[in-house]
Amino acid sequence: MRVLGVDPGLTRCGLGVVDGVAGRQLSLVRTDVARTPSDADIGARLLGIEQEIEEWLAAFRPDAVAVERVFSQHNVRTVMGTAQAGAVAIVCAARRGLPLEEFLVAAREAGLGSVPGTAARILDDDVRARLAGGPDLPVSRWLEVIEAAHRAGLTSTSTMVFGHIETPEQQVAHLRTLATIQDRTGGFTEFIAMPFVPAAASLSAGSPAPTPAPGLVGADVPGPSWRQVRAVHAVARLMLHQRIGNIQAAWPKFGLDASADLLRSGANDLGGLLLDGRLAPDAGAEAGLVLTRDDIDRVARELGRPVWQRTTGYGKVVAGV
Repeated sequence: MRVLGVDPGLTRCGLGVVDGVAGRQLSLVRTDVARTPSDADIGARLLGIEQEIEEWLAAFRPDAVAVERVFSQHNVRTVMGTAQAGAVAIVCAARRGLPLEEFLVAAREAGLGSVPGTAARILDDDVRARLAGGPDLPVSRWLEVIEAAHRAGLTSTSTMVFGHIETPEQQVAHLRTLATIQDRTGGFTEFIAMPFVPAAASLSAGSPAPTPAPGLVGADVPGPSWRQVRAVHAVARLMLHQRIGNIQAAWPKFGLDASADLLRSGANDLGGLLLDGRLAPDAGAEAGLVLTRDDIDRVARELGRPVWQRTTGYGKVVAGV
């Protein structure tokens, strides 16, 4: 099986092709980066990305296309641009007649074990229609895609982007929707509450309210207060109890010490270690962010809790295996 992988970005879009057979090591065919000029308008840049992906599809004729998720960004413009670039990749795959169900099963058979549960934002069509960059997938389509992944034997994260134009009632409805999906499929491994963070702002306990930033239709949004952040994590723990057992504190957005406070408020996971950006000096909001094993050990000692290394599916990593 041949898979085209896409790491979407508006300025740089990573592309790679691998060949693989179930149970065997993958073989790298080619990697490259599609670049777009920063002074071009959004339409021209997305068109350039589309043309590059179409050329790769024609040249390598993959059996499936895998698109990387947006995993941690503070700048709303970066998130929007990356999401738009990812959507272009999905459209290109659809044009080539790669059906969703067949793609997911084939990807699992080729070695894929999990997919991101991002793009959920708030599972309310009225809210989604007001987000900048045009409407997201309808809620019904998002549900169809994530449940198809679970049926194919793939696990996923579950997420919520909160603290913008949604109401507390819509947050609760979002959590109820995730719980209902989990009752049907059992495919979610964790829940990650990701705050809306305006550009060039940070969010942590005791921080002043950040300044409003563009990114939503008809609203100036400062992002959630720290009290709201803690409440969301606590309510998520209660509502998802005995359904989704792991609540992750998104430490790149909150800071490590603030995330330790969330571990007292319903969260049980810090996520993963992170390099310091030296491999990609233009990593934007993540440049310079570091989380080491020593950091995690310190937080665990302060909380009086054990620490253990986990797999994507929350199994314990056994040393030497």
